[in-house]
Amino acid sequence: QINGEPVRGRIARLGPASVSPILQRHDYPAELARILGEATVLAALVGAIATDRFTVSKLLRHLAYSLLGFGAIVMTVHLVDPNLSGLDRTILHDGGDGIVHPTASGAASALGIVVAVLGLVVMRFPWAGRLLLCNLIVNGPLVLLSHSRTATLMAVLVCLFAVGWFASTRARGAFLVAGALVTVVYLVFDPGFSYFGEVINGALEYLSRGQNLEQIQNVSGRREMWSAIWAEYQYAPIGGHGYFITSRTGELLVWNILANHPAHNVALQVLSSTGLIGLILFLGGLVQIASRSLRLLSADLFGQRMGALAALMTLWYLGWSLGCASFMGPLRSESVVFFTLVGLCLGERNRIQKDETRIQPR
Repeated sequence: QINGEPVRGRIARLGPASVSPILQRHDYPAELARILGEATVLAALVGAIATDRFTVSKLLRHLAYSLLGFGAIVMTVHLVDPNLSGLDRTILHDGGDGIVHPTASGAASALGIVVAVLGLVVMRFPWAGRLLLCNLIVNGPLVLLSHSRTATLMAVLVCLFAVGWFASTRARGAFLVAGALVTVVYLVFDPGFSYFGEVINGALEYLSRGQNLEQIQNVSGRREMWSAIWAEYQYAPIGGHGYFITSRTGELLVWNILANHPAHNVALQVLSSTGLIGLILFLGGLVQIASRSLRLLSADLFGQRMGALAALMTLWYLGWSLGCASFMGPLRSESVVFFTLVGLCLGERNRIQKDETRIQPR
C-alpha cells in the first residue's frame, strides 16, 4: 500500500541485466519489444510473489475469473449481434471480422474450463467448484460456438486425465454411478436408440465443421499452408524471415488469400520466423522450464500438485499448438495463461529451494 492511499500492488523492475539484453540483441520492433517485455515481467512478477499456497490460489483464481470475464463479454456480444462477435467462420471466410477470432475465443474458453477443473481436482482449492460451474455455463457454449476442435478435444482430454488421476475414489465412484444412471434413464425413454444416431451425427458435424473428407484429410487446408511455409523456410534456414514473418516478402498466397499467414504449428512458426537458431533456443528454453517444473513432482504435497498442474497444462498446450496459431505472436489470453503458469512454477520452485536451504544442517 502506497503512503496510506487506497492503492495496493506490486512492482517488478527488470533492467539492464535481464530483459534489456533480450530485446536489444534481436532489434525487435517497438510494439513487439513492448509485448515481449510485458510477458517477461508478468512471469517474473508472478514468480516473485507466488511463494505460498494462499498466493498461488489467489493468482489462479484471478486467472480463472479473467478467462470467465472474457467469455462473458464475447457471449454477450454474440447474443446481441452474432456478426460482431467474430464467432461465425463463414463471415471470416468472406472477408468479415469481429471482436475476436474464433480460434482465440475457443482457446480462451477452453482454458477457462481447464483451469477451473485443475484448480478443483488437482489443487483442491475451494473456490474452483463455483468457478467451474460458472465456466461451464459461460465458456462451455462459447467453446462450442467457436468450433475450435483442437481446443475442445484437448480440454476434454486434460479434464478426463485430471479426474482419473487425482479425483478421490468416492468422486470417481460418484462419476461412474452418475454415468450409469444417465444410461439407465436414456434406455427407459429411448430403448430403440432413435436419438443416439442424431447425437452421433451432431457430434460428427461439429468435428467436421461442414468440411468434406478430403478437406479433413488435408487438416482443414493446413497441409497447403505447411507446404508453402516450409518452401519459404528453405530460403532462410538459419536465421528465418523475422519474428512472426513466415515468408521472404512478408506475404504468402494460401487459401487464395495474400497475407502474412501464421503457420498454425508452433514448431514451424518458430522455424520459419527465427530459423534453426531460434528453434534451438526456443526448445532449450522450454526444456529448462520443464526440467525445473518436473522437480516439483519430488517435492512436498503442494509442490507435487503444482507439478501435476503444470504437466497437464503442458499437455493442453502441446496438443493445441500443433494445429493452431499457437501462442507465438500477438499477446492473447493463451499467452497470458502460459506466462502466468511459468511464473507460478518458478515461484513454487524457489519456495522449495528456500525450504531445503533452511532445513540443511550447518
